[in-house]
Amino acid sequence: MANKDPKLLTAQRDINPFSLMEEFIIMRQTQGGTKFTLSSIQSGLRNFLAEYKGNIKGVKKLKQAVHLFLADKKNGYYNKLLQALRQFFEYCIGEDILKENPCDGLKHKREGARIVQHMRIRL
Repeated sequence: MANKDPKLLTAQRDINPFSLMEEFIIMRQTQGGTKFTLSSIQSGLRNFLAEYKGNIKGVKKLKQAVHLFLADKKNGYYNKLLQALRQFFEYCIGEDILKENPCDGLKHKREGARIVQHMRIRL
């Protein structure tokens, strides 16, 4: 039986989620994401990862963390965060870090209609 390198095993177990997020942002940047979009995604992911203290490979804990993180958000912000998290976790699946997306099953929330009032200007 081959003796596995302990450094390699540690690297496989301990994935720095913030480094992974930076790789994801760079990948999105090369795909042509705007600065505003990338900044918004990065901000949302940073907030989530700062609250989540578990192993990035633990899908069950990630699902719970996503639900808790999104719980008190207003609909528009919820939708933006959900989209950012969903894309990030899809990236993690592509990198063989996760087997499934913790955001699966979550749906976007309906945003309230915006009422625009026009003012008449008298000349």
